[in-house]
Amino acid sequence: MSEEKQSARWYVAATHWLTGGVVPSFILYFIMVAVLRLGFGENIERGVDLLAFVYLLLMPLVYWLGAMYSARYVNKKYIITDSGEVAKLATLYLVVVGGGYRIFQMIAGSEFTVEHASFVLAVIAFYIASKKYIHSSGAVVQQGVRQ
Repeated sequence: MSEEKQSARWYVAATHWLTGGVVPSFILYFIMVAVLRLGFGENIERGVDLLAFVYLLLMPLVYWLGAMYSARYVNKKYIITDSGEVAKLATLYLVVVGGGYRIFQMIAGSEFTVEHASFVLAVIAFYIASKKYIHSSGAVVQQGVRQ
């Protein structure tokens, strides 16, 4: 097993955000598109309302599960001195990138959709799960020696 390493909080938070926020959302999207293609074939537009409803339910759950998985990874891999700060930074990255993308969509003419509402719920779920599952290591690193 690899030894925990000391890294900056922003780096641990970025790792948590990418592992627990970005990857699961892409996986959910591809699964939903595949299900729609299999279920509706050429008439995929008929499944868009169903997709919106399912997205509203699944997106917060997927972000919660992603944060749980990522927290297990960063807890094992990194020495975390301030878990609350890591959770806040990771959530901030999620809001800036994901929220910024949605703001650009609305500037370009998109309306506020169910997907936007599910993103808000997903951000809340991601933050709560991050706070719950990321733990401070309790280890103090001084001059390269873990105490």
